[in-house]
Amino acid sequence: MLDKIGDVSDLLGSFLEEQIGELEDPDTGLMVLKAFVSVKGTKRQITEEEIINFSKTFGKPINPERLTELVQRFVKLRILRDKDENNRYELRHDSLAAKIFEKITLVEKELLEVRQFIENSYHAYEKRKLLLSEKDLRYIKVYEDMLFLEGNLKAFLDQSKKVIESKRRAFNLILRISIAGFILFLAGIGIYYFQSTSEARQMRQAAKSLMQSGLSTELSFQTAVELYNMDTTSSIAHHVLINSFYELLNENTYYDSSTNAIVDPYKKIFDFQPYETEIVSAKFSDNGEWIYGWHVDNTVRVWDIKGKEVLSLNEDMKSVVTVSLARDNKHIAVVYNDSIGSVWNLNSQKIFDFPVRINPVLNEKVIDFSPDGKLLAVAGTSQDVVLYNLNGEEIQHLSGHVADINYLSFSHDNRFIASASDDSSVIIWNYDKYSSTFGQYGKINGHNGKVRSCNFAKNDKCLLTASDDSTLAIWNLNGEWVYKFYFNWEFDLFRGKICNAEFSGGDRVIRVTGYNSPINKLNELDEMGMPVRFTFEQVLITDGNFYIRSWASEFNKFLSPFPWDEISNYRKIQFTDYSYLSNSLAEVNAGEEYTLLRSADLLPLKTFNGIKPVFSPDGNDLLCIRCNELKLYPVSGLKIKRLAEKDQIFGKLNYKGSHWEPGL
Repeated sequence: MLDKIGDVSDLLGSFLEEQIGELEDPDTGLMVLKAFVSVKGTKRQITEEEIINFSKTFGKPINPERLTELVQRFVKLRILRDKDENNRYELRHDSLAAKIFEKITLVEKELLEVRQFIENSYHAYEKRKLLLSEKDLRYIKVYEDMLFLEGNLKAFLDQSKKVIESKRRAFNLILRISIAGFILFLAGIGIYYFQSTSEARQMRQAAKSLMQSGLSTELSFQTAVELYNMDTTSSIAHHVLINSFYELLNENTYYDSSTNAIVDPYKKIFDFQPYETEIVSAKFSDNGEWIYGWHVDNTVRVWDIKGKEVLSLNEDMKSVVTVSLARDNKHIAVVYNDSIGSVWNLNSQKIFDFPVRINPVLNEKVIDFSPDGKLLAVAGTSQDVVLYNLNGEEIQHLSGHVADINYLSFSHDNRFIASASDDSSVIIWNYDKYSSTFGQYGKINGHNGKVRSCNFAKNDKCLLTASDDSTLAIWNLNGEWVYKFYFNWEFDLFRGKICNAEFSGGDRVIRVTGYNSPINKLNELDEMGMPVRFTFEQVLITDGNFYIRSWASEFNKFLSPFPWDEISNYRKIQFTDYSYLSNSLAEVNAGEEYTLLRSADLLPLKTFNGIKPVFSPDGNDLLCIRCNELKLYPVSGLKIKRLAEKDQIFGKLNYKGSHWEPGL
């Protein structure tokens, strides 16, 4: 009996090989038959679609028409059974499956096993929602490029990968956070230790410099430089450096053997000759290379950064209202109280006069030079903005306001002009490069009182406005409100009105100026119809802290950085300027004639003769007015070191260790 069975198997094998050999493409025919064999060598049911996927796995894809032709041929040859109600075909005999299985190579068997594993896993997923594990995916990965999975099997594999990857990312994130936390913990300990030891070293160096100053100012300065080099951000180091520097400077003169002359070190910094009349105002040019201002006798002057006069202007019987230096440093505009302005070049040549509307409150920006130095914008006498080129030709009239204009401002990129008016509005004008003219771009109507100022942010994306309604607001250039701040009228400062708000300190702070009148806080003219004398106070707003300054008010106040609604925190200190580059504040005590320089943490650094301090654009110097003269004080550590070490304003300093015995 067994011999007969063996004979039948051999006959089926011979028959199978004979039929495959008669095909036009025997390899394709054999590949199709292999699809009907399981990994265990038994027959299995399969659809034509599954055969096509199988063919791709074996690297011999077959088109549906050719497959149907081969399947039907095998059915007629009684190798396959015809399809059932589920469109599945299968081999007629297990003996055929065994013979076909013998023809499957080792690599093909491995592919079949992997594919069968995925199919079984997918069936388990359908029942129990179990995805492939990370170990399963590692097993599949070796064969993945040869499997050509599609449909549900591919989606199943992709989803398994996605879940595993999510778990891996979560684990890595937790690991990184843990490592970072541990590093931060160690860093915190290190920083604390470093700061503790660093502060101790700084205090020792500071004390050493202080004691040395009585014996040798040169040695004291050297110790101060060493302390500053340890930590350039330290307020203590800044204090010691600046004071030791000015001790050297106050020794006044020294003998220079190379030139056989007596040298005054301060004159190497700023050689300014006092005048007979008091100076009213002095400011730096935008690039810090020039200083300009005017005197009580209405003489307008320009000096270079060393204090040398380069321009002097005086028109008899005219009182100066404001002065503006063009950004190209080649032209200067002066506005007088007769509503006439004049533009001069720095060769003392008057170029042209122009009419201008002045107001009784603040005239600082009734004119403004364009950043490119080509245009002058003027608050016209007909409620319009008049644009002049610097030859005095009228370029354009911008009409749109229905009341007088109080303030003009060019954007930093030269594309926009903003005008603030008594009609409670601000108009934004935009330059059209095709017509070479300005046209109305947007309008702000959000204030309830006269608008006193309008200033662009440094990035030119928003506009800051201030109004008599005691509000300041930030708007985008479409005239849409972004932020509004209301001042509390319960305090003395806020019972008046606001006449200016401007971005300062690289847009880190907002400087707000308020004004009021001792005669009538609601009117701008006294009983005789003459402009009243206003008093001005300013508030610097930054991160919720408010600093108040007054230029002429009887009650000069400084609001230290505490909750601003606590009146008890007011102090009688006149705050005057701030530089974020040197991280310093400059203050003037009420009624005093000196300026106090503070670090940003309010540590007193140094007092200087003079008032109305202004920091240079680079934050290196502080300019003060001392009656009839200007004083320029180096205040940054970098500038002080450069003057002493590179410029050698003190000559060659003599650091003698014998002047100092550490044991004393």
